[in-house]
Amino acid sequence: MAAIYDHTGRVVSWRDDETIYDMTGRARVFLNDEHEVAYSYSDGTVLGWFVGGNYRDRTGRVVGWESDASGGPAKPARQARPAISPSWSTSGWDTWLQGA
Repeated sequence: MAAIYDHTGRVVSWRDDETIYDMTGRARVFLNDEHEVAYSYSDGTVLGWFVGGNYRDRTGRVVGWESDASGGPAKPARQARPAISPSWSTSGWDTWLQGA
């Protein structure tokens, strides 16, 4: 899966081949076979294009990007992952899966 970042460097979605999932895991966008055109899962509307690792709206402006993106506006630093702890969490697996 490839992380998709917004203009602040925050992960906003995930792409698995031709399907883009929101942060809740719901399929929201699909890409055509050539991974060029982005369509809404709900009604098939063309949302924009995926070119050079950049997601562009219908006016050609970048709305998101993947880590290997080239061209487009300067990319912000991606948000850092927290330091790795050698300790067990106080939350259980099920709590973690719920995002708490």
